[in-house]
Amino acid sequence: MTPLFSNGFRELEDNKYKIAITYPILNRETREYIGTIAVLIPTVKFFEHYGNIHNINSQYLVTYDRNGTFLASPAAAAPEEEEIEEQENATGRKNFFANEIQQFIKYNKNLNDKVVLSGQPGKAIYDYGFGERLSTGYPILAQGKRVYSIFVVTPASQIYSQVNDVLFLERIEMFLLLTGITVAVVLLIIFLHRWNTSLDQEVKRRTRELGEANKRLRIANEQLTFHDKMQKEFIDIAAHELRTPLQPIISYNALASKGLIDKDESLRVIDKQARRLKKLTNDLLAVNRIESGNLPYRMEKIRINDLILDVVNSYCCSSCSSSSKTNTGNTIINNNLVNEEEELSIDTDLDHNIEEIDADKERITEVLSNIINNAVKFTKKGGRIKVESHLLLSSDKKNKIEIKISDTGAGIPEDILPKIFDKFITKNVLRKGKEHGSGLGLYISKAIVTAHNGEITAYNNDSGGATFTITLPISNNNIDDDDDNNNNGHILT
Repeated sequence: MTPLFSNGFRELEDNKYKIAITYPILNRETREYIGTIAVLIPTVKFFEHYGNIHNINSQYLVTYDRNGTFLASPAAAAPEEEEIEEQENATGRKNFFANEIQQFIKYNKNLNDKVVLSGQPGKAIYDYGFGERLSTGYPILAQGKRVYSIFVVTPASQIYSQVNDVLFLERIEMFLLLTGITVAVVLLIIFLHRWNTSLDQEVKRRTRELGEANKRLRIANEQLTFHDKMQKEFIDIAAHELRTPLQPIISYNALASKGLIDKDESLRVIDKQARRLKKLTNDLLAVNRIESGNLPYRMEKIRINDLILDVVNSYCCSSCSSSSKTNTGNTIINNNLVNEEEELSIDTDLDHNIEEIDADKERITEVLSNIINNAVKFTKKGGRIKVESHLLLSSDKKNKIEIKISDTGAGIPEDILPKIFDKFITKNVLRKGKEHGSGLGLYISKAIVTAHNGEITAYNNDSGGATFTITLPISNNNIDDDDDNNNNGHILT
């Protein structure tokens, strides 16, 4: 692709005679065609800056296109531009080889052949009735082809008086003209180069942004697909869980009413399954309230250590005799046996410096129960569960408590760990457990802790099993000033 230079033409919009120059825009790296820039140049306005094109009685400038059509020249009878335009509107642009012009120059063969048609620099002397004229012509070339011709026509009377000075000045004028055109072309090329560079950078920027947007869209689609899969699985699990307790309730009720089984045994099973159904229903209701922002909280002063012990004791074997309690310095240590057959125990290590915190007792109990229940389910025979509490002191007096619940079970799969607190992460997806759950316990727990301006995290232990950490704010006035220097406290910086 190369630049193109048009012949002269009249633009319909403003009725001005013009020439057009077009230049292709290519990608510097791939040489791929991007676009074209075009420049429209009014011939009269453009060339009158470089010489006289109005007065035929003095030295004047004449330009032609490749067909010999005048682009700019004076008119003998109508030197004013407005009259030239009127004449052109009526007759059209004149051509150098038209009879009228040839009669004017008296069919000067030297002028026609050697200057106009040769495509080479040249000169000719002729007399068309107003005295001799020296016509000096120079072609304007593009890719080695003539696209325009420029002539300087000088009365011979001016030349003969001071030939050397006139020739020198003419060369200077020609040089300036060519320099002006060259500079204009160079500036145009520089502009096109910069514009092409800017366009190339913009294309790269847009391509990069498009790539990043596609990446975000792909990630969002993967997340949507994952959540859709989890939601479908949750619906299947919820439907199964709803049916599971109903079937024993109906069956045991029917058997008991017919006297086929003991009524007390029937009531025990019905009560157990009814509680299971209630738990699932409460979880579903809690999720709905969390997502709609309507889960209620009843804040009050609670003794968190007492609450932890109550929850732990609810999982302990009431007939086991190996439970023990020890006070050591600033901690309260309890050793409780959960299941005598499986030799599963829960140990507590509670910081006695913790007194009361502002929290919803029922909601925090639910969080602790959810996590401890998971630990009990997924810890094998002979395993241990440990529940700790620590006081975290802050230099800005915004003190907190930390509760850690760790087990010696199988741990959490690494691919599930980052989304452990998402809803629809079911027990059978996480770890092979003894029972399936709704997959909502940890999701609800995180929502409750977050509503308390706290944090909950999970990680796998190096020695096996998993640890859940809960951090909750505590009031400053619940801690004595002397406790700030207590070595058993954990300082937040």
